[in-house]
Amino acid sequence: KEILHTTSNMPDVLDSMTFVGEAIFRGETTFLKDSVIFGEREGKSNLDINAIIGGTSVLSFEGISRDNRTISLAVEEPSGHNVITLPDVTGTVITTGNFPDVLESLRVLGTAEMEGEVYFSGPEVRFGHPDRPGKLEVKSYITGRYPLVFSDASAEGRSGSTTFEITPPTANNIISFPDVSGTVITTSNIPTTIMLPDEDYTIQARSFVAKAGSVAMGTNAVPPKHKGSFVFTDASDSIPDFDSKRENSFNVRATGGVKFVSGHTPSGKELGVVLEPGASSWSVLSDRDSKTDLEPVDGVEVLSKLMDVPISTWQYEGDSVKHMGPMAQDFFEAFKLGEDNTRISTIDADGVALASLQGLHKLQLELEAEVEALRAKALAGEQTLRQNEARIHEQNRLLGEQEGSMKQLLSLLKLQPRE
Repeated sequence: KEILHTTSNMPDVLDSMTFVGEAIFRGETTFLKDSVIFGEREGKSNLDINAIIGGTSVLSFEGISRDNRTISLAVEEPSGHNVITLPDVTGTVITTGNFPDVLESLRVLGTAEMEGEVYFSGPEVRFGHPDRPGKLEVKSYITGRYPLVFSDASAEGRSGSTTFEITPPTANNIISFPDVSGTVITTSNIPTTIMLPDEDYTIQARSFVAKAGSVAMGTNAVPPKHKGSFVFTDASDSIPDFDSKRENSFNVRATGGVKFVSGHTPSGKELGVVLEPGASSWSVLSDRDSKTDLEPVDGVEVLSKLMDVPISTWQYEGDSVKHMGPMAQDFFEAFKLGEDNTRISTIDADGVALASLQGLHKLQLELEAEVEALRAKALAGEQTLRQNEARIHEQNRLLGEQEGSMKQLLSLLKLQPRE
């Protein structure tokens, strides 16, 4: 039996109802049957829903073919009042079952977690909304040859941006960021003074180049007064300020001493020079236990060779300071000491000078012995001369006595009468 329904006799509940043509439901509508079908399988119709769909049943889409295959939209037990928003664009809904390995275009609203290897190969990859704050957490390596751009600008660009870009690497370099708050320093914002905590810092590099017009290091160091100068100050207290002497000078204050090591002996002794605390001259290693092939030298022979080495006064090219000394070529030719014939080591010059002094002392002792022998011989001759003089004096005395006796005898002879 068919009943004509009008707006006055329309029941609140409809059972097994089929609508032909256009049907509009206003207000709250509940479908209690297991299956609710909108439209005909063979036809094309539109279903406009301008309200919230509620319930525990799934939404099934069979498609136009009769293959008993359907697509169902179902929501598991909700954990809260969640809202799933479909974008107002043409495209295919992606699930874990049909997620492609390569996406040409993807826009994620809300939170997205990506595990495994992810490659972004497009000309531009954006994270976050231009008008809302967001957060990007990366717990893996970011690789690629494109720069990273950080900006709060829209697509049209309302403000500036900061770009991380790495020049073509020369090796597998690693740039580490410390886990502390602070500002990244670049060549554009590096301060004139950097204050670091009172801790130890180590810089390890294959090579380290620091270009500066002048350099000052050490406790209470101040910029040098002269360009091209290096100044190092120790931690000494209660002494005058220390600064550079002149342009292009090397200045060091180390009241505990200075040493330059140029090598080591097989036994581990340091080779080089040392300026001891309070000293004004360099000390060099001269330990007997650090030397081999010891051979004595003849000081007289060394002195003789030194006498043949010309000594001159001279000036270095381009310098007005006058010096005195031998030419390295003459010194090397005479003694064959040192690394080459263009330099004279102070330890070799000192050795030649000391050996020459010993030779001179030996010659002096020999000369003194000869003089002493001549003096002894002269004293012996003087004693003999004095003895001879005494004999002559005695002979003269005796001769005088004899002469007196002769005079007396003659006087007696003159007094006797003649016959």
